[in-house]
Amino acid sequence: MSLLERCTDDLFQRGQHFKDIRFLRVWIQRADSCRDPEDVFRFLEVHQIGQDFALFYEARALCLEKRGSHRDAMAAYELGIANMA
Repeated sequence: MSLLERCTDDLFQRGQHFKDIRFLRVWIQRADSCRDPEDVFRFLEVHQIGQDFALFYEARALCLEKRGSHRDAMAAYELGIANMA
C-alpha cells in the first residue's frame, strides 16, 4: 500500500479532517497517482470531503479534461460555482 493510500485511509478513519484543505490536497495527490482518478473524486463526493473548496472542482475538472470529457469538466466548474467554493 502506498504512503498516500495509508495516509488518506488513516485520516479518513479518524473522520476529523473532512473540512481541511490539507486533507483534500493529499486526496488529490492520491487521485493523480491512480489509474482512474474519477473513482477517488466519486469517493470524496459521497463522503463530502473537500467540496467546500474550489480546489476539489478544479482538480476534478482537470482530470476530466485530460480524458477529453470537456462537457463534464465544464459541469464540474459550474458545480463548484453553484456551491460557492
